[in-house]
Amino acid sequence: MIKTDDQLIWESYTINEDLNSTMNRVRKMLGNNGVEDINGVANELESIFKSVNDIYDSDDGTLERSNKRDNADVNIMALVGLYLGDDDRDLNLIKPLYVDYLRIPKLVKEGTLNKMFDNVINSIPKKLFKDIEAKQKYFKQFNIEFTELVHQHIQVKDSDEEEEYKNREVSDNSDVIYEDENIVVYVADSRQKTIKYGKLSGNPNLCISTLGTGNYYWKYRLGKFRGDGLGMTTYFVISKDGDQKKNVLVDVLGDEDGPSRTNNKLSYNTITPNSDRDITQENLIKLYPTLAPVFEQGKFTFIPYTEKELRGFHIEERVDSILSPDLKTKEDVNMFIELGRTISEDEWAQIKESNSPVLDFKYILQKYVEGDNAITIPQSVIEKYIQSGSTLSKRLDNSKLRFLQNWVEMNA
Repeated sequence: MIKTDDQLIWESYTINEDLNSTMNRVRKMLGNNGVEDINGVANELESIFKSVNDIYDSDDGTLERSNKRDNADVNIMALVGLYLGDDDRDLNLIKPLYVDYLRIPKLVKEGTLNKMFDNVINSIPKKLFKDIEAKQKYFKQFNIEFTELVHQHIQVKDSDEEEEYKNREVSDNSDVIYEDENIVVYVADSRQKTIKYGKLSGNPNLCISTLGTGNYYWKYRLGKFRGDGLGMTTYFVISKDGDQKKNVLVDVLGDEDGPSRTNNKLSYNTITPNSDRDITQENLIKLYPTLAPVFEQGKFTFIPYTEKELRGFHIEERVDSILSPDLKTKEDVNMFIELGRTISEDEWAQIKESNSPVLDFKYILQKYVEGDNAITIPQSVIEKYIQSGSTLSKRLDNSKLRFLQNWVEMNA
């Protein structure tokens, strides 16, 4: 069988342990798949690999030093595949996802990342080698399936801060849009609510319910994870008999123009197992008869985007740096942070020196320390600006523990 250039690059790569040679192959595959800033992306991917080694070498216990070999450079090519499979090609999402993977012994031991990537490379027909757009769907499926698999295996052990997050009042009676003797239906119209009701549903590791930078609520809400660009309003349906297999997540599809006008205007997720599918109202009721009265009363609706969400859509699409002049208010900065964006070491330095009222260094640092993105703060920034033993330092420790420590292997 005649192999494609991508397949040959991958095969030669898997038997070559020289990092320089590896990065040459990375650049070639990036070029073969339409990446313009080849060196910039390659350098960022290499930086991710090296920074993970730094985590292994640190004293914070986030990754076991004895398992440092798990961060082998053979993984870098698979990271290329994850990058190519992201519609936004957002490098900020690669590192936390990769670190999460390395914290799951079962997946690492089985070489899951490279096996999945190998399957993708070998499934792309030779006739599509030069069709970059056609190849994209294969890489996208790899990205989605790998991300969901990692989230399914993650379980976060409670810390004080997570307990605070869990008990935070993000719901009230207004979240219950329907209730009868069989089910309760909650509308989850914010990131905090999808986290809360994900826990209630029995699967806190859904892509929209997980803690940290791997939470994709905004990407789903704003239609970044669908080829048709449709966003969604999410509803958690919880069975009152306590049978979690009866719980289901219903997404009503739409965009800035309103609800979807297609017949398949719904998507649903079985929650356990975590699996998304488009479906018609009629077929969804066949699967879950208890939903019939919810539809009859017109309770499942697409909630139009708010001004804040439309602004978030603009920031998601156009803003790559916290230094961007497009971030005009503190609310814009908050949205940038909530979207899971990272700040580089150089950008932190520029924020510190900035006189802009929008770029309040202490405020931004505190938001990152106390929020879901603590893992992304460069060690040099921590050492320079966060005093050891201080309240802020303790909060940072709690945040790191929440995302990087005490991961357990599920289904052991």
